[in-house]
Amino acid sequence: MARIKLVVFDADDVLFSSLSDCYLGQVTLPVKRVDENTVIDTAGCKIILDPETRPVLQELRKKRIHVSLDSTNKLREANEIIRLLDLDKIFEHSKINFNDKGNNILEILQDFEREDHLKISPDEVMFIDDVEEFCEDVKRALGGRGVVLQKGKDINHLSELFRFL
Repeated sequence: MARIKLVVFDADDVLFSSLSDCYLGQVTLPVKRVDENTVIDTAGCKIILDPETRPVLQELRKKRIHVSLDSTNKLREANEIIRLLDLDKIFEHSKINFNDKGNNILEILQDFEREDHLKISPDEVMFIDDVEEFCEDVKRALGGRGVVLQKGKDINHLSELFRFL
C-alpha cells in the first residue's frame, strides 16, 4: 500500500461534531467565536468542532501529510467558520461547493500538481465522510485506489484514521 500523502475530510459530522445545533450550511452570517471550538450565529445556531479534530489535524501535519476539505456547503459561511476557529492555515486546496465530491477530489489533486508542483496519485489519498453515497463517489473517482473511510461505519472516531496510514 502506498504511503498516504493527502487526507481529505468532509466537514459536517466529521470535523464538526454531530452534537452541533446546526450544520455549516444552516448558519447565517455574521458568526462569532464562543471558544476555541465553537462558533454561533445571531440566531443562536452553534457549530462545534469535534474534540478530536485539532489533535488529529496537528498530528497529520507533524507527519507531513497534506490536509484538505471537501464539503458540500456554502463557501462564504464555511470559510468564515474555518477562519474563526483558526483552521484556515491547515487546509490546502479545499473544495467547498455543491459539486460531486469525486470530481472535487480529482480537482484537489490537479491543484496540488499545478500550484505546488506536487503529484499525488489516487492511491496516496485518504478521504473521510459520513455519507455512504459521497464515499462511493470518491471511490469511483479514485478508481478504487486510496483509502475511503465512512465515519460511523469504518471508523467511529477521527483518531482511528491513523490505523489506515
